[in-house]
Amino acid sequence: LTQDEFNQLHAGPPFSLPFRVASVVNMVVSSMVFAPLLPCAAFCGAVGVSLMFWADKIFLLHFASAPHWYNEVLVRRGVKALVILLAPVCPLMLLMLRTPANLSAWEVPRLLVDCVLETVEVW
Repeated sequence: LTQDEFNQLHAGPPFSLPFRVASVVNMVVSSMVFAPLLPCAAFCGAVGVSLMFWADKIFLLHFASAPHWYNEVLVRRGVKALVILLAPVCPLMLLMLRTPANLSAWEVPRLLVDCVLETVEVW
């Protein structure tokens, strides 16, 4: 048994950053899509993301083998994809929660434009 074979036997599984980023994006987008239907979906998504953060932190520090070296380009692309995916959520929420009593059909396009501009302005 050589040292390399011994190290491979006792090394943990590799930490996959693209898989973890995809999991976080999946959790955030799922909670934002269901937010118009379930008011507690945003809170559940925040709890889920925080639990994923701590689980990944413990896994990375105690069990995983040395991760690959990643630069910030991957994370920036993930954030840009998240913004692109979340941009239609606000107009979708307006359309799903619209009732004829409090919002006329003529006000919907103006509110959609305002909502999208506010979403883009934040990012």
